[in-house]
Amino acid sequence: MKQRTIKKEVVIKGGGLNSGKVAIIRLVPSGPNTGISFLNSNGIISADLSCLGDDDSTTSLGLGNAKVKTVEHLLSCLYGLYIDNLKVELLVGNEIPIGDGSAKIFYDAISEVGIHEIEDSIRVMLCITEPINIRGKNKSIKLTPSKNFIIDYLIDWHPAIKNQYTFRHTLDNYKEIAFAKTFAESSHIKNLQMKNRAKGVVVGENCIDIDSEIASNSTEFVKHKILDLLGDLSLLYGLHFQGKITAINAGHKLHHELVKRILP
Repeated sequence: MKQRTIKKEVVIKGGGLNSGKVAIIRLVPSGPNTGISFLNSNGIISADLSCLGDDDSTTSLGLGNAKVKTVEHLLSCLYGLYIDNLKVELLVGNEIPIGDGSAKIFYDAISEVGIHEIEDSIRVMLCITEPINIRGKNKSIKLTPSKNFIIDYLIDWHPAIKNQYTFRHTLDNYKEIAFAKTFAESSHIKNLQMKNRAKGVVVGENCIDIDSEIASNSTEFVKHKILDLLGDLSLLYGLHFQGKITAINAGHKLHHELVKRILP
């Protein structure tokens, strides 16, 4: 299978999740074996495990003075669409636009410019030969060998939600989860904003309140967890693999631990 990039540049503008300020990025096509990277005036940040930050409530990257926050939804879209090579220029701010809280803003922009298969390139795949099992309190994530790429995710940590969804990832079905929005308890968001965080979160616009009517009868929440997981898996230096992931109430912290265990 050939490596992929986008056909031409595209600019994406929105608000930053934490700062609430305008964030503008430009996606730029890149050549084979260059991977995904973020660029600003302070330097270049590779979108891989070596640059992972220490905040397990989200996924942020940094190298020296160069930093970029909340990359998971963009990286999820790139990984989900099998885009291997891309430069992300941070034109305004050091955050990625939050959009509506899903990956829709990135999916739509990439769909508009199109995807290009790079001639004389080959996508390298990881081979999963042994199971990996990571457990926490009332949460776990497990990876086992498989002939396909399957994610089976369950969340039941809140009385209002118990969602389970199985996603069989292929080259062209990322849209199945791309539009699933982030979610939280509105009281939690208010507490974060009192601490000068999550200033760009607007419940009902880019974040679903767990206690809203959608909670009890929708798979949107668990689909969003799968969306996040794909973004975190992209930190495997962009490498894809065949295997089955079974996750229960996992979240970013266990996602990151799994990536570290796959590539020790």
